[in-house]
Amino acid sequence: MSQIILNALKNSQSVTWLVSGGSCIPVAVRTRELLGEMVDLKRLSVVMMDERYGEIGHEASNSFQLKKAGFDVNGLVYHEILCGEPVESTTERFVDMLQRLRHTSDVIIGLFGMGEDGHTAGLLPKNPLMSMNVVAGHFVGPDYERITAAPAFLKSIDTAALYAVGENKWPALAKLQQPGSLDELPVRLLRNIEDVKIYSDIEIGKE
Repeated sequence: MSQIILNALKNSQSVTWLVSGGSCIPVAVRTRELLGEMVDLKRLSVVMMDERYGEIGHEASNSFQLKKAGFDVNGLVYHEILCGEPVESTTERFVDMLQRLRHTSDVIIGLFGMGEDGHTAGLLPKNPLMSMNVVAGHFVGPDYERITAAPAFLKSIDTAALYAVGENKWPALAKLQQPGSLDELPVRLLRNIEDVKIYSDIEIGKE
């Protein structure tokens, strides 16, 4: 992923990099470390694909966990989702941010993770955003109230990487290319993105 971002920046392109939390955090941190050694990052914008709503900097927030793991926000343009406002206006700000980035970026790159239930980018199975034609939205999950980019926006990503490591994720990964609904397996939204690379330890023939 660092090479994809690097090539775009070297071509004087403006890049938006959408980052996932959870298991993707170490990948994002390492990618940032590699970029810091190679190129000027002033044309790189970074924003989480999804956030757990709450007070600014609360310990469960994806942004807090990313920075705590060592992601260096210096030298690039880092966008925070949480702003200390109610969830409705926070979501509206996030929608405006994503629309602005879509219109000003030459390249949009997404780093996706996946849960064993096939959720990705904070989009849990059977959540209300899967069939809505919106840029982003919010919903109450079983653990957190979530603000996340919606499939209607995520399909505008130019290049995506899916990081899905662990035997517990193999069954969902095997279903990715099988017929079925986004509602059942949200990670299928990646099929709407033209350029997708999958990084996994899945054993061929195992589900």
